[in-house]
Amino acid sequence: MAQQLAPIILVEDDEDDVEFVRRALKTRRVLNPVLVIPDVESAKAYFRRAIRTGELPVVTIIDIYLPAGQTGLDLLTWMREQPQLAESAAIILSVSTDRTHEARARGSNAALVLHKPITPGLLVDAIGGLNVAMTYTSIEGRSGIAIEGRSQ
Repeated sequence: MAQQLAPIILVEDDEDDVEFVRRALKTRRVLNPVLVIPDVESAKAYFRRAIRTGELPVVTIIDIYLPAGQTGLDLLTWMREQPQLAESAAIILSVSTDRTHEARARGSNAALVLHKPITPGLLVDAIGGLNVAMTYTSIEGRSGIAIEGRSQ
């Protein structure tokens, strides 16, 4: 039976940024699947299902600017209102230099706020600095880093 790793959720609507994150994780040999969600409402729907099934992501990376009138900060605030997501690892990606955005992210318990542009190494190192376990392993013939949540 194949080992199932929890996904890394990327809430991002820009294809270039999606490809950057995928490439960064692949370059650093992260084995967790990456699930891309393009907007806040779709992310909420995903999280509602994940809460019901208990299959929560290991980390959520959220772009601050998203389509349809809601921001990544709106999503993060909603996540913190859900008991099962209140302490989940979340990283905000931002091009904004507006300090009120960063303050709001920190007020919503974002683990990190990373300002674009970032390097692949910075992204993976940032994930490794969260409350997660990073283990070098082999899964289905691929060797690399498996990221798993730590027990609360």
